Amino acid sequence: MVVDVSGIPFQEFWHMQLSQQHMQQAWSVLDVRQILEKYHFIGLADWEEKKGQIKDFLEAMRVNDIVAIKHGQALVALTQVIGGAYDIRKDRALCVTEKEDLLVDWMHYRRPVKILAWAGEGQTIPQGRGTLNKCINPGAETSQIIMGWYEEVQEALKAKGERVILV
Repeated sequence: MVVDVSGIPFQEFWHMQLSQQHMQQAWSVLDVRQILEKYHFIGLADWEEKKGQIKDFLEAMRVNDIVAIKHGQALVALTQVIGGAYDIRKDRALCVTEKEDLLVDWMHYRRPVKILAWAGEGQTIPQGRGTLNKCINPGAETSQIIMGWYEEVQEALKAKGERVILV
């Protein structure tokens, strides 16, 4: 069954940085893109000072929410959450890596995503700080950019006779 979500008002918008700041290693847009291309999930590490963001990731974010993935202010991809959150330490059966991969092993909390679009060169948002942020104010510039990007993706899909599918 295929359901068009373009008119569903309960969809939430987020922006997220896949960040391993706790490991103090260099991190690039290419690393973020590689994670999305290879593993098709987003995630967070487990760190004490960000417990509120972890709770939002596990409990407030829902299937079909739209998440703009960023690296600082640079946008990387627009994604749709397509599955529930899980803690890889509690269920190793959900682990998609057969052997250790330093690119993703730090992500304890994960959610599968579908990539709706890759960002173009120079595509940015003004709010670069913060690991996980919900677009609460639709009038905020960052929210407008992300929601506008989603509308562009929907229009492009519509022109091809396709649409964003509710999972």
